[in-house]
Amino acid sequence: LNVKDGGVPLLTLDSADFYVREYVFNVTTGTTDTLVARRDETYLVYTPALDTIRKPVDIVFLMDNSGSMSDEQAQVANNLASFVNALDAGGYDYQLGLCRFGQGASNGIPLFHNNAFFYTDPAQFISVWNATNTIDGSIEPSWDALYQSSTQYSFRTGAQKIFILITDESITDNNLPWNQIKDRQIVINQLNNAGVKAYTLVTQGT
Repeated sequence: LNVKDGGVPLLTLDSADFYVREYVFNVTTGTTDTLVARRDETYLVYTPALDTIRKPVDIVFLMDNSGSMSDEQAQVANNLASFVNALDAGGYDYQLGLCRFGQGASNGIPLFHNNAFFYTDPAQFISVWNATNTIDGSIEPSWDALYQSSTQYSFRTGAQKIFILITDESITDNNLPWNQIKDRQIVINQLNNAGVKAYTLVTQGT
């Protein structure tokens, strides 16, 4: 909510300056009851600055660990470090998670590092990224990774939910038989229902 006084944005308002009121029709009494929301840990107010609201953001990277990623892995790691450091320098309220898939073990089933833990320390996340990502698999069940990540991670109330899928292979052809989920629409529906926005970083034609 962008509140202005005489056309000038008010940048000093906080949660104490707002309340939420809900009007509910009482079928027993035939009257309208007024409910006022409690201000608890889920009641958040974001101050607009230049019409930009920086809501909390929970980001999960879904990284292809197959052997064909060997040419891209170093560049991805460098770009990841730059991205994370820019988030931190920008003062964003963020959390970072890592789902690996396509690794040699267990036919590349999705793995959720540290039990789907969210990291807030940029250096720690970069260190985890560099230490755990491999390039030793051949099967890339990316649909499973997308679907399961939306159920494994515990997102914060009110946070933007972002998935970044990094792969160089399509789910079709030899990958599809290894997927538990073989219908793309099921994945789309799950992400929509979970409120997740998915972005893909792929090679041309993937």
